[in-house]
Amino acid sequence: MVEPEEDEAMSFTEAVTPNFDNEFSVYQHRAKDTAVYPSDRALIYLSLGLFGECGEVANKVKKILRGDYIGKGLEAHNKAVDNIMDECGDVMWYASQLLLVVNVDMGTLSVHETFEDYYSSLSRLAAKDQSAEQTVLNLGRSVGFLCDTVSLDLNSSSIDALSAIVMGVTQNICLLTHIYERPFTSIFTLNLDKLKVRHAEYKHQHTM
Repeated sequence: MVEPEEDEAMSFTEAVTPNFDNEFSVYQHRAKDTAVYPSDRALIYLSLGLFGECGEVANKVKKILRGDYIGKGLEAHNKAVDNIMDECGDVMWYASQLLLVVNVDMGTLSVHETFEDYYSSLSRLAAKDQSAEQTVLNLGRSVGFLCDTVSLDLNSSSIDALSAIVMGVTQNICLLTHIYERPFTSIFTLNLDKLKVRHAEYKHQHTM
């Protein structure tokens, strides 16, 4: 989960203007309103957060693979999938904010302007014997490349690499929603709803 820390998040590059006709862009900027983390360590903080959340996804998929919910009924299985989708939302929060701190509008990285169109575009790939565990392994590969990229000095090449990595993460998260038959849009909307409540509670606690 996204844990608040003491300093408000600040971009270390010029501000990105959101494209309100693109759902990825709108989500990225609305997610920023829930961001609280050390501004002087933004890139490494967000990278570690993305790394951690991908691990949470992997751990929960592992439990389904192990058979932890066999014989416990459909409700238990659905709850396990809901928990995976919740972690997927946290992955996308960190991914979107990584792009924001390097001045990249998430909406410019896909030809699709809506989550539904993006989801539909991956339907053929999702239909190809793509398992949840293989998708999570691919997610882990993307995170590995991310660790290499953030260790470099930021320049146009490393920012391009970071953007490609984030879109690879996005593709694998979308494939997971296909595999578990959940709407891709919901991971963004539910994530924002959760974080808005958490952010409001944090603000209340620190203004008393």
